[in-house]
Amino acid sequence: TMKRTLKNNASTAGASAVAASSAATEICIGTLTGVSSTTLAHPLDTIKTRLQLGVGGSTTMSGCIIHTLRTDGPQALYRGLHAPVVSSGLSCGLTFYAKALWSRLLKKNMGYKESERGSIPLVGLAGALTGASVAPIVIPTDLVKVRCQGSVASQSTLQCAMHILRSDGLNGFTKGSTAGMLQLVTQWAVLFGGYE
Repeated sequence: TMKRTLKNNASTAGASAVAASSAATEICIGTLTGVSSTTLAHPLDTIKTRLQLGVGGSTTMSGCIIHTLRTDGPQALYRGLHAPVVSSGLSCGLTFYAKALWSRLLKKNMGYKESERGSIPLVGLAGALTGASVAPIVIPTDLVKVRCQGSVASQSTLQCAMHILRSDGLNGFTKGSTAGMLQLVTQWAVLFGGYE
């Protein structure tokens, strides 16, 4: 019996190590992809935001790019980059991990084996819970990013965040949070549910 207990303990410890390794891998891969994709796409996001806010000096994409480069220089295309890089790094890393965690917990509580895929509603619910998990990171950092991109004055990400804090307090970072939460929950539920 002692031999069997030791063998079971070793098996459990091995499974825990594999799970921790898998979680670390999911978080690392998600973080790297989030940071890379955000950095590459940020200039286009800046132009989109400036056009939407009507501060791009033009109504066309090419006109907005030219105006931005002439008036503010190339660095303006990366205005507000720090907030979404941090946000996407954390949220993408957390997304991969949270989806696996929520899927595992829901399968266990709904009588599925861990190796089974699960129903589409289960996967959609795991996606919705994943969206809710990343919302506290995504919503405030997205607000800072949009404020920086739409600012006519050249401000750093930290200056934008401090301006929000001084003018609106901590509640300023939650503006649009209900709509943002619903967007993330819906987006991830449909994304994961549709993927499966």
